[in-house]
Amino acid sequence: MPDPKTKVCDDCDSVIAADAKVCPACGMDFEETEETIKALDHAEKVRAKRKARSQKEPEKKVETPNQPESVFRKLMRLRKEREANNANK
Repeated sequence: MPDPKTKVCDDCDSVIAADAKVCPACGMDFEETEETIKALDHAEKVRAKRKARSQKEPEKKVETPNQPESVFRKLMRLRKEREANNANK
């Protein structure tokens, strides 16, 4: 178990001080990452509430083959990948 005064960078796996805001090895901004995760959590909660309120049949989504990935979907995909990587460690 890591020392409580340290944390591991998600990008480069460097062990750094727990109060560090930026990784000295790769430059990852922890504050920005945490804000993004909080925003995604909030968006998920709002979406779940809206889905629970609606009683209509779900709409069928049609995706075109060359449709770019939305920013929200990309952040969700990256978050799930990060959680899976953390679970495997």
